[in-house]
Amino acid sequence: MKNKLPRIERAILRAVDDLTFKHRRPPTIREIQVVVGASSENLVWRKLKKLEEKGYISRGKPHKSRQLAVLRRD
Repeated sequence: MKNKLPRIERAILRAVDDLTFKHRRPPTIREIQVVVGASSENLVWRKLKKLEEKGYISRGKPHKSRQLAVLRRD
């Protein structure tokens, strides 16, 4: 059985993919927060960390902005 992502993680993954395509650059944490309607940037940051641990995204070098890349889609 396929391991499904929680709704908020799916929404964040989709937002990263869509915003990267639309703007031709990875989005900021704030941009993702606005698109998914998250309550805080910290929530988005934590979920991005989870997505990275699960192999869905790469966040690139630490302390560098706009280093997000989608590696796989659910």
